[in-house]
Amino acid sequence: MKKISNIPIVIGIVAVLLLVSCSGPNDSTASDPLLSDPTPGNEKAFTAFGFTAASNAALLSDVAGTVSGSTVSATVPYGTDVSALVATFTASGTAIAVGGTAQISGTTANDFTSSVTYTVTAEDSSTQDYTVTITIAIAAAEGAGFGSASSLGDTGVLTLPESAQNLTMIYANGSTSITFPTASEDITTKTLTTRFWMGETEVTSAVMAAVFQWAYDNEQFSTTIADHNGLDETMAKHGGQLLLNLGSTDCHVIFNESEGTFTAEDGYENNPVTNVSWYGAVMFCNWLTEMRDGNTANVVYTTIDTDWLDEETTETASNTGYRLPSDPEWEYAARYRGSDTTNVVTGTIYGTDFDAMTTKWTKGNSASNATTLYNDDSGSGGDPGKSANDAVAMYRRYWDGAWADNETSDEAVVKSLGINSANVLGIYDMSGNVAEWCFEEFQQKRLIRGGYWNLSAYYLQVGYSEDGNPTDMTWSLGFRLCRTAD
Repeated sequence: MKKISNIPIVIGIVAVLLLVSCSGPNDSTASDPLLSDPTPGNEKAFTAFGFTAASNAALLSDVAGTVSGSTVSATVPYGTDVSALVATFTASGTAIAVGGTAQISGTTANDFTSSVTYTVTAEDSSTQDYTVTITIAIAAAEGAGFGSASSLGDTGVLTLPESAQNLTMIYANGSTSITFPTASEDITTKTLTTRFWMGETEVTSAVMAAVFQWAYDNEQFSTTIADHNGLDETMAKHGGQLLLNLGSTDCHVIFNESEGTFTAEDGYENNPVTNVSWYGAVMFCNWLTEMRDGNTANVVYTTIDTDWLDEETTETASNTGYRLPSDPEWEYAARYRGSDTTNVVTGTIYGTDFDAMTTKWTKGNSASNATTLYNDDSGSGGDPGKSANDAVAMYRRYWDGAWADNETSDEAVVKSLGINSANVLGIYDMSGNVAEWCFEEFQQKRLIRGGYWNLSAYYLQVGYSEDGNPTDMTWSLGFRLCRTAD
């Protein structure tokens, strides 16, 4: 009896199911969107594209791309190896491929030395191609002025994207043969045969930090301090030689080891870099040249090895890379007076008649562009020498029967006295501020020029030179650049 009574119920359920499954196209359930298959979508667009440092050993930070129409563009830092970059992206669509190879965001690498075409496929099988172009940033770019200079004093600007500052150079000599007086007593002469540019100012902490950052990013340093090119927060080395005394409180370039960054200390960006050895100035020149060119073909200083001695260094000054001034170039630029006849050399020296020369030269016993000799005590009502020095140079003391302290601060900045500290060529602080390395060797040392903020007026003389060990790094010793003209 139980089994018989259950049969109608089972039959009823089956009948209902059959009715549902046999519903025709005119049944109301057939038009219900919830019960219908959706139309395949045609969306096939990149919504974001870039490269993360986490997925790319070649990058120190993330790089965002720009999607515009059917193109994607991105700029990576100078020196980045783009031959195997992994892209991270989001897109609408069901598949993304490059040349038939499926692409997985954050995983698949491609060679971006040339443009790469990504194909995005929609649900309806339609496709959209995207051309992805990666640009490697220029590390340092020279402006047009370097190729068009026609007059002394013309400027050329080197742009440093990694720095808040650019580097301005002055066209200092356009002659292949020019003779000028030398020595404090104006008793000798030298002749220049090289056309050259000279830095408008001494190299600043901000510019130094930018170039050393490039060197770090391009694996010029090792974070194992015992290595010949070891680097930590207290020192930077190359060839076993100390380049920069980062641990000194007077060095306003800072290396943050955990972040891998070089920066100029806040408020000291425009200060001349100090605590830099001759070796450090030489490596700065080479690295800046490589930043500009993307190769080492034009660097001036070579034969630098892992056990570097200064006398081993080979200089090819005819190259148009950046370099230190020669001693004659420095003195030429400091003395140059143009047509101004104030406080200039007269008479004939070693057969050169300086009275007959159109170009005039500041006397060797005076500061650059000064109106009288450094210790002129003639006349009444003051000291003409001190007034002349004070107008053009930052220095510490003047002798007036007793030392008179100028109360000069060691917080000197480039262009320390404004336009007054520029000479006729437009070059600033050739006397005073900080002393400057030259390339020349003298009795196993390297020549230094210009005097500095903590010395007396005696050292301001354009004809005076001193020397220092190439390893010297002091709070008052920096450098400026030269570059042979094209």
